Amino acid sequence: MEPRKLEEFTEEQARALMGEIRQWANSSVEGRSADNSNDRKRMRSVAATVSKLKTVVDKQGIALKEEHKLAVDAIDSVRRRFRVACDELRDEIKAPAEAYDAEQERIAREKREAGQRAKEEAERKRLAEIERREQELAKREREAREKEEAEKRRREAEARAKAQAEREERIRQEAAERARREAEEEASKREQLAQQQREREEREAREKAEAEATAKRNAERQKEHVDACNEEILTALAGMGINNGQLIIDAILRGQIPRLSIDYSIDANDIAA
Repeated sequence: MEPRKLEEFTEEQARALMGEIRQWANSSVEGRSADNSNDRKRMRSVAATVSKLKTVVDKQGIALKEEHKLAVDAIDSVRRRFRVACDELRDEIKAPAEAYDAEQERIAREKREAGQRAKEEAERKRLAEIERREQELAKREREAREKEEAEKRRREAEARAKAQAEREERIRQEAAERARREAEEEASKREQLAQQQREREEREAREKAEAEATAKRNAERQKEHVDACNEEILTALAGMGINNGQLIIDAILRGQIPRLSIDYSIDANDIAA
């Protein structure tokens, strides 16, 4: 579109010209949709032409301004209104295309945000999986450590039990050895006592034989001596609170009390007396 030359830059002329441009612009984009790429290009082209027409007509106004110095203020006002009208028409014409671009940008932004959220979710899952594996590994390590410690405690318990058993066995063997030695010592003592008893009995037998040999010569003296001895024994027993001393003496003489006898032997001094 080529704008007609304005003879006078009046409000009426500007409005008329604006109407022609608007009619042309609207007819140029009529039936077109922002969904179509070619239509969007047409919208932008028409909007650009409106801007160019604005510039052409504005230059005509500037020229008229030079010609009509006295009408400068009125012309500038018209120019301003004309520019505003052209800008509004420009914005109106390209609004669908810009709205489409804005919508596409919104869609793209939402896709980017969705992609970012998906990446963040994937990262969260990845980190959660890493954490799960680390926890599982820590659990296995803990279980292995606990198992190892339990096995160590079991071995230590077995070692203690074995040491205890060995100690008890050693104590048992030592006790058995000690009992054996004590038994041997006891048997040796009994043998010594028996030997002493035999020796004593042999000595007593010799003394008895000697006493019998001299009994004929000193029977009365011997009887007196025996009686005196018995009296001494009875006196000693009575001093100990034993009143049946004669029975004890008789039992000893009859050999009813083992390992006990009464020595009635008389030494040389007694005989001499």
